[in-house]
Amino acid sequence: MLSYYVEWHLRAAWRELMFADEDQEARETRDPVAPARRSAKALRKVARKTRDDGMPVHSF
Repeated sequence: MLSYYVEWHLRAAWRELMFADEDQEARETRDPVAPARRSAKALRKVARKTRDDGMPVHSF
């Protein structure tokens, strides 16, 4: 149980360093029935495999 708790916090803390969408406000306002869509910024991170400042991004 502790490992899941630690993983959850690491995913939240390292969100900008991973292939994750950083726009959490859009997640709360979207339609819960509609399929989730990535933001343009997240798609850019996936395509380039780097952040906007040039640092590489990683999967967890």
